[in-house]
Amino acid sequence: MAKRGTRKPNTKKRNETIKQQSLESIDISQYKDVNFVEVDGSVLEGGGQILRNAVAYSCLLCKPIHISKIRMGRNTPGLRPQHLTGIQLIVDVCNGTLLGGVVGSTEIYFIPKSNVGGKFVGDTHTAGSVCLMIQTALPCILFAHKESQLTLIGGTDAEMAPPIGYVQQILKPILCQFGVQFQCDVIKRGFYPKGGGKVVIAVKPITHIRPIRLMERGKLQEVTLEGYATEGIPPHVLPRLLSTAGNLLKRHIREDVKLIEVVTKIGKEAAVANGCGLNCLATTSGGCMLGANGIGRLGVKAEVVGEETAEMLARAVNGGGCVDEHLQDQLIIFMTLADGVSMVTCSSPLTLHTQTAIHIAELLTGVKFKMEDKNGCIVLSCEGISLRGPPL
Repeated sequence: MAKRGTRKPNTKKRNETIKQQSLESIDISQYKDVNFVEVDGSVLEGGGQILRNAVAYSCLLCKPIHISKIRMGRNTPGLRPQHLTGIQLIVDVCNGTLLGGVVGSTEIYFIPKSNVGGKFVGDTHTAGSVCLMIQTALPCILFAHKESQLTLIGGTDAEMAPPIGYVQQILKPILCQFGVQFQCDVIKRGFYPKGGGKVVIAVKPITHIRPIRLMERGKLQEVTLEGYATEGIPPHVLPRLLSTAGNLLKRHIREDVKLIEVVTKIGKEAAVANGCGLNCLATTSGGCMLGANGIGRLGVKAEVVGEETAEMLARAVNGGGCVDEHLQDQLIIFMTLADGVSMVTCSSPLTLHTQTAIHIAELLTGVKFKMEDKNGCIVLSCEGISLRGPPL
């Protein structure tokens, strides 16, 4: 769980509080005068993204929210440990109040207070993704009253979430175009099922976010394939990953492509358990960066992971957009908060995650997104709300 300060959080005491709360129905009688914005957690994508984005906007705009039907679009509805950790992290960041904060809960009430900044810890105690916690917390601490440091513990390379390599190689450079800068230090890698990875995020507050324009992709310049593995992974795995991905990309990408292969070995002290994966990065003459990532899975051949990852990148490159399908939805919150009009050319159709991010942005901020067809792509634009941070 998240905890203010650098000391390890007292999770036993917090879990006892949460357990006690779960034995009772949520009592909001003392908050009857609070105007909660209602958020339906089952709409569109119906997963954790609704939760993450809604809580972030609530913190930034100091708007109390009630989220119901949480993750009703999933086989196991309700909060999972990684979701609860991410929410509690934001509760700590803004000294807020959380009702219904228990694993399995399908509704919460969140009342934010002052976004002061400081040092915080978020520990999923599972292989839950630290990168999804970054998505939730980063926009909030950008507008805090002082510098912030997040120590995040969990899975750095997890399925169904961007790995830490994607954050470092693609998200971080693109956010620089918004004027958003942060330090991301990977202390230890965490793989499924043990987790235990550790990432430290350091952020200085900003006064505003610049609008972004990614309109013309330009020509494909090169594709970097990074295969990474811990020492316990057999040495034949990475060559198979890289060879399979490279051969598929040469066949499927409709442009001449320069392939660069990189092998990264992760030492015993730099990971909690064994794991491997593949990071693919395509750069263009228009300053665009497109990515795809695959994580090694027990019982799944390296060739399958290589094919899946390469096919994902080929779709992004051949789709003609300036961002890949995973970056689309991650940019929505920054476009929403920006001081001016942002425009991004995306491959068509927009992903369900992107549609969901737009829905939550419009619901909680009043911003309006426009979508225009252009040469088989979609130009996504909006005039941000020009959120201002405290004077520096």
